[in-house]
Amino acid sequence: MVSYYNWTGFYAGVNAGYGWGSSTWSAPAVSMKPKGFLAGGTVGYNWQSGAIVYGIEGDFDWSDVKASAACAGVLTCETSSPWLATFRGRVGYAFDRWLPYITGGGAYGRVKATLSAAGVDLASAASSQLGWTIGGGLEYAFMGNWSAKLEYLYVDLGSTGDTLDIVSPLFGIPTLPRSFAISTATHLRDHIVRDSEEVVRT
Repeated sequence: MVSYYNWTGFYAGVNAGYGWGSSTWSAPAVSMKPKGFLAGGTVGYNWQSGAIVYGIEGDFDWSDVKASAACAGVLTCETSSPWLATFRGRVGYAFDRWLPYITGGGAYGRVKATLSAAGVDLASAASSQLGWTIGGGLEYAFMGNWSAKLEYLYVDLGSTGDTLDIVSPLFGIPTLPRSFAISTATHLRDHIVRDSEEVVRT
């Protein structure tokens, strides 16, 4: 009788990867391409029926994904995402120790919009956004209960609307107002490729 690897059980691990995508501001109208590294932890549970493996998975990553662009004359607009979490289901087909899978679910992340001039931050607004994610990957089990996987995720954190109130001595001269407000809507979408190392506890 042939013995196959058993994927059933809880697991936990670490992950690291790279993200790139797009961000659009509606006012001032500007687009940019945020990118940067991510790293964090993963937990989940698999249960196996024949060759089909079902699972639930959650992760939290610290993120350096950000980009900036010139906007509104002398101002610079920046979009950044300091952290990102996902909570997903996944389904895979086991070829013994190889497990290709698809995955999808919710995403929750912080999106920050910042206005600056000459390297000085004038105003910023941040929002924790609920969005969605979908992707797939390939996992390989080795050394007993250890596994490694390469994964791709598309993440859409939707739009956040903010009013940035700028008050600065830069605008204190008689011909300029002391303060003014910019209303903006920021939309962030990311592509993420990452590698994970995990230990399975059956």
